[in-house]
Amino acid sequence: MTISSSAVSAGPVSVAVRALHAMADGDRADFDPLYHPRAADRENRAQPPSSRVPGPAGVYATALWLRAAFAGLHYDIHHAVADGTLVAVNSTMIGRHVAPWAVYTGDGAVDTVFPATGKTFAMTQSHWFRVEDGKIIEHWAKPRRPRDGQATRPDPANPGLPVQDGAGQAARQALVTFATASTTQRPGSASAAPVTRQAADPLPARRSRASSRPQGAVPPPLCG
Repeated sequence: MTISSSAVSAGPVSVAVRALHAMADGDRADFDPLYHPRAADRENRAQPPSSRVPGPAGVYATALWLRAAFAGLHYDIHHAVADGTLVAVNSTMIGRHVAPWAVYTGDGAVDTVFPATGKTFAMTQSHWFRVEDGKIIEHWAKPRRPRDGQATRPDPANPGLPVQDGAGQAARQALVTFATASTTQRPGSASAAPVTRQAADPLPARRSRASSRPQGAVPPPLCG
């Protein structure tokens, strides 16, 4: 069942649900009441440098990054529960890829650009929020587990996500995520391959498996 922020009680759960909806269509001022000045997004390693700063400004930059590429972005909230100040939200992120979308390296350089495909996507995600003084101070997330054994080695720093090694780490993490998402091809639209700055991929087998699947660009597990 889908619920909205008005359907949950006040407290940490309400703050977390409101935060997800704000990612889709909130103004800059909407983020200040939701995020602590020291808020950290643990999912920003493939995001642009503007989204890596702490606090509401960084989270809002992430929202703009997503909205620039994905039209009709919204979240269906299925479950939201709290244990003290820790909140878990089970949701589906929905949108359509209408503009080029870039993922970034750890040093902030563009790693891979995914051309617009016109595809829609519906990606199941679990989001976790830690709330302090009524505001989110920490966020991390996990997508639906990859199919066909793609996630072969869990990352101990982020359980549920595969470890990626070598050049193109951020881009290949995104590719694995893309391959696990539910995508729908619009009639008459063509699937486009991503453009990458790497000359060689040290994991060709994994890339081949991902490339054989629909290439609708579905974001990594962000607040979004």
